[in-house]
Amino acid sequence: MKRTITCILAILFFQEFASAQLRVKTGVYQGYEWNIFRNPETLIQSEDTLGRSDLWSNSNYNELFANTDFLKRWGSTRLKLSGDLRANVYHQQNSAQKEFYRVYASFRTKYASRKYFEFSPSFSRKTQAPIDQSDLIFRSRFSYSQVLAPLHFDFYLKKQRWLRFEASYRYKSYDATDNDKTHYHGFEVQALYSKRWKGRVTSEIELFAEWNSRNQTELEFATQTSPEEIKKRSFESYTVGSNLSFQSKSKSFKIEFPVSYKVFNDSPSERLNYSQVVAGTKLSFDLGKARVIQNFSGTLRDFTTLTVADEEFLNYKFIRSSTTVTVPIMDRFNYIAKASLIRRLSNRATMSSSSFRGYFSSYIETGISIGL
Repeated sequence: MKRTITCILAILFFQEFASAQLRVKTGVYQGYEWNIFRNPETLIQSEDTLGRSDLWSNSNYNELFANTDFLKRWGSTRLKLSGDLRANVYHQQNSAQKEFYRVYASFRTKYASRKYFEFSPSFSRKTQAPIDQSDLIFRSRFSYSQVLAPLHFDFYLKKQRWLRFEASYRYKSYDATDNDKTHYHGFEVQALYSKRWKGRVTSEIELFAEWNSRNQTELEFATQTSPEEIKKRSFESYTVGSNLSFQSKSKSFKIEFPVSYKVFNDSPSERLNYSQVVAGTKLSFDLGKARVIQNFSGTLRDFTTLTVADEEFLNYKFIRSSTTVTVPIMDRFNYIAKASLIRRLSNRATMSSSSFRGYFSSYIETGISIGL
């Protein structure tokens, strides 16, 4: 009897699994990257003081990646499980290797007429070689673990109108460096309204408002177990924005115009207080069998407390541009080419912010993805 029940349960399980959608994709890229951070512990310079500029270099690299998605539907309920894995191997700078992985789950269901609920937690881990050893030049924060738990409520208001609310919790812990450990708890609330008009061209307008709060703790350890000094900081930001998009009926062409304004507050020091405007465009279209996606954005960030020469407030200008081309080669095989260019300008004469520079690396790469 027990064997019969076990067989029945196994058959039911495999029937459910067979009706689900499983997608696995892997591939490899060959690329070249600018502004790579190197581990200072691996550099040997006799009787020379190692400067920050010596920590940056360029290199070609190989990137290996794999991701999988499992999707199952029960009526108006959907379950999605996914995982991502990525590793960058640098040939000229073997002390700069990067690894990243993420596991993600999403549960979405319709709980009432035109009302939807979604919970999508994830855990991710990123490591970069320099963080593995003590960094005596500056405390880099390139390696971390992160937990993100967003909760969505979607309401369909009829006539192609949607209202969405999101509340999320984020915990991020950076790897320890120089007996220093930093982590923070963050909370985010967002409201989004969208309206769509269908015709020969589908037009859509999105309006959103967002509040973000982050409580950061920095621990300095006298020993490996007991913190000697604790520093607490709070960050808060408010963002409003919009996105206007136009898409052809065949979905072969789409263009978007995102715009946002942000106010960022740093407490208690107020050192990093700033306001920021971001505007750009995103274009995706078919070119023969190829799919092309182009992004361009400009950012203007004005600090309200930091000053440069002549007591002028510090400002940054960021220009970001990227292009991705995907060409089907054969069944489940795609050729992919990517390029990303990021440029930062400032009214400060010397650009010495090394840690900031590390988040803005330009690259160009090509590769092949395989769907299994």
